[in-house]
Amino acid sequence: MRGVREKLESGRLTRGLVDASGVSLEVVRGDVAFWVSVDRRGVSVSPPIEGTLPEGRPLEDADIEAAWTRGASLAAEQEKLLAEGARQAALASLRKLRERLSRRRNAIGADTRAIDEAEARAAELALFVAEASRARAGARELVATDWSTGEPREIRLALDPARPAREQLDALFGRARRLRVGAKIAAKRIEETEAALRLVDAAFRQITEAPDQAGVAARLATLARVLPGDVRLPSPPRDRTRGFRRGHDASPAERGQRRFWSRTGTAILVGKDAAANDALTRQARPGDLWLHAKDARGSHVVVPGWYREGRLDQDTLLDAATLAAHFSAERGELLVDVQYVDRRHVRKRKGSAPGAVELSGEKVLPVRIEDDRLARLLATEGRDGP
Repeated sequence: MRGVREKLESGRLTRGLVDASGVSLEVVRGDVAFWVSVDRRGVSVSPPIEGTLPEGRPLEDADIEAAWTRGASLAAEQEKLLAEGARQAALASLRKLRERLSRRRNAIGADTRAIDEAEARAAELALFVAEASRARAGARELVATDWSTGEPREIRLALDPARPAREQLDALFGRARRLRVGAKIAAKRIEETEAALRLVDAAFRQITEAPDQAGVAARLATLARVLPGDVRLPSPPRDRTRGFRRGHDASPAERGQRRFWSRTGTAILVGKDAAANDALTRQARPGDLWLHAKDARGSHVVVPGWYREGRLDQDTLLDAATLAAHFSAERGELLVDVQYVDRRHVRKRKGSAPGAVELSGEKVLPVRIEDDRLARLLATEGRDGP
């Protein structure tokens, strides 16, 4: 909120509009222009979109003040929701890490017990040294007497008749030496695991009490820095929502695509896999909007006619960018960078991997994932219209 207020106070208001969904302000600060939008979801900032604006009446001073007051209240509520979502995701990651570390501790404990048993067995090997030197070729076992308890006890060592007895005994001594080294490593690992579990428990308490989303992120970052090198913090659980599959009546071109509808009634097409991505981008024409999650595997997203037909509304851009983030490897992240560009600037190099393309002149939009927006979009799949 402070950053948004600073942009408004130090910027120059150049354009604005009011429609049913809320208020949008174009603000210029130095050489940088951006949109500040205020609606029921709160306050959001994004780069400006060149082109026509959706219809709306001119802004008055009272509109701006009322919009800011309402947006500030809604944004505060949204921040609380985001903080709680971040907190629950972080706690889920910590639970997963705690379970993983507990399994590791149990596994190391089992290894330690096996080492102890092997150590006890190794002490008996010394009793067979003399017997091994006297053993004949083809012997199947060695027999010795153990007096460690004060009473004679006959013990036996099975042999492979195809190998010399002394060679087999030396191999058993070598294994015992390796186990002694392993015992030291196991002791160190269990100590590190116990320390990591204590760190996770402390972080669990701190994140539960964190006041906001930034506090949650800071505590997770601190934990990631102090964990042992071979212990990694799991990613938060990702949204596993699956889209509705179109029926067999869909055209061949659409069978590899998902179709959604923006709030303003614009179709948004999403490729289902790498081959479908290639097909979708091949079908798109200059003047279509093309989007993809930056530096991540994911679906190609196309808004037909977005540049050509003047439907350059911010809501459709955010809707399409949200889908590009959702149908990518970044699904589940709170903030995702999404590339967008006119289809004319997307190139497919001959022989490149399926779904791989090259871009020029693309812009990057940082998209904050809004659960309400995503749920609304996913609910439109399979419809014949908005």
